[in-house]
Amino acid sequence: MKLSVQPSRWLEGEIDVEARLDRVPSDFLVKGMFFTHLVELLGTEWDAVSRSLVSSPDGGRYLPFRDYPQRDYSRVAYAASQHLFPKVPAPEAARRVARLDFQAFASSRIGRISLTLISDAETALSKIPQLYALSIKGGQVTGEPIDDGFRLHYRDFYGWVDCYPIGTIEGFVMHYGENPRIDVEVMGDNEAVYEVRW
Repeated sequence: MKLSVQPSRWLEGEIDVEARLDRVPSDFLVKGMFFTHLVELLGTEWDAVSRSLVSSPDGGRYLPFRDYPQRDYSRVAYAASQHLFPKVPAPEAARRVARLDFQAFASSRIGRISLTLISDAETALSKIPQLYALSIKGGQVTGEPIDDGFRLHYRDFYGWVDCYPIGTIEGFVMHYGENPRIDVEVMGDNEAVYEVRW
């Protein structure tokens, strides 16, 4: 599947959430810092969502640098997307929550430090593979400059490659005042290439 996306153009389609969650390997993990803002966004709905998780956090609070199941992260992110954006297609809602992930990262201590060392969108995109390696266990993200932008390749990645990384990438580029255009080639449930221009 190939598509071209811009922030103003909605993603369409449906998400079979349970089928996607069932495919996530049990040893794929995400740092707790990415859960915290989603729990806050869910508000009173958090209690119901927490009962459906593989591993609810001790005391109801995620620790920023502790690892938690990616399956739980995807469930919490999906619930937050439906809570915040109930009237848009599920892929678009997931994309919008992924943009909020960037804001949460940017406001964290590690994010603030990282972003002070980056002055433009291309440099920011070049750091995405390293940031993923620090934030998740499982899957691989690589990147390289292209003539008029940057290419990111997600492999063995269970973070819904048809929608979620689009929002993450847009969050990075938009942070630097640019309007991203992304050509996406989805090569399977867990692999995609994104060519990003602005």
